[in-house]
Amino acid sequence: MYSGKMNFGSLEMSSILILRVLLRPLILLVMALAIFVYLKAFVAGSFSESRYLVGLVEAIQGKAIWVASIPFAVGAFSLVDRLQLLYWWHSDDSQGCDNCGGPQDQNNGRHGPFRKCFHCGATKSGWQ
Repeated sequence: MYSGKMNFGSLEMSSILILRVLLRPLILLVMALAIFVYLKAFVAGSFSESRYLVGLVEAIQGKAIWVASIPFAVGAFSLVDRLQLLYWWHSDDSQGCDNCGGPQDQNNGRHGPFRKCFHCGATKSGWQ
């Protein structure tokens, strides 16, 4: 008998949904940390014995924070966006898209008013 819940081992479907939503931002944040550690410790340490590459080592150590800040910023903004989307999905006062739960824009078109989702691009006629 089907109970309406899908179990994948110990994970329920809602846990898998949350994992899928948050996976990309978390990968970007871990990647930023890995890039920073790699550039600060391993690259600089492997070339520090060469007297010809001292300037390169100092440049790499100085710019490591800026190189790592790009995936960190993208991951942080993406994480905030995804957490806001999860909040909209779980709140009772959701004015989000029927398809994905994302924020919508209300427009007037040739056939009357309609709403368009910013995330998935789905449209629905009328304003509610």
